[in-house]
Amino acid sequence: MDVTDKKSIEKARDFIKEKHGGLDVLVNNAAIFKLNPSTGQSELTMDRSIEAVKETIATNVTGVLDVCAAFFPILRDHSRVVNVASGLGSLKNLQNEEVKKLLTGKDLTVAEVERAAADYVKTVEDIGNLGVAAGYPDQYGPYSMSKILLHAVSRVQQRDLDQDKSRVDIVLNSCCPGHVATDINRNTGRKTVQQGADTPVYLATLPPSSRDGETVTPRGEFVRERKVVDWLGNQ
Repeated sequence: MDVTDKKSIEKARDFIKEKHGGLDVLVNNAAIFKLNPSTGQSELTMDRSIEAVKETIATNVTGVLDVCAAFFPILRDHSRVVNVASGLGSLKNLQNEEVKKLLTGKDLTVAEVERAAADYVKTVEDIGNLGVAAGYPDQYGPYSMSKILLHAVSRVQQRDLDQDKSRVDIVLNSCCPGHVATDINRNTGRKTVQQGADTPVYLATLPPSSRDGETVTPRGEFVRERKVVDWLGNQ
């Protein structure tokens, strides 16, 4: 499935619905971090072009939201959703106070997150240099911004799922797998894929909430090493 291609997403959704009747676990792990060409592992530098910014947001944010829009309707009772984000999505990396206030607001909507993503791309296109002068992330640029947006929308998605009374006990969390050695960093990460998968798998297999009304936790949180991280408070 190509998360930047809505027809590809819908085809995958339709196949799962036809073959299995619905979905119990959704892990949004697709992401890119654009690097410049290098001749060795010690020369990893980020691509700061507007093309890289557009492609990163299209994959890491828009793609995830398109997958969610297509697959959320076929989630069954007690489904688990995991948005694989990153510690680089810390609010400390965002100096634009207006955007920060928007993304941390209790009434934030998915549509507002989509507009925030589009505004970010337009700002970078207008002023260059990753929009740093407007308070956007510098060191990890669009990757960091994409993960900030993903953390923000995860809170919204859990709230919206809770308000859907047609199904029960659908739990969504975002998480940081850690610095894992994969193609995204040319295998320079410190963790193995198996180690990085621990928290996402833990969240994807959270047990059903109890019948006496006690809901399972974590729920709508940011989780690292199986522990909840205060994303809102880490500014």
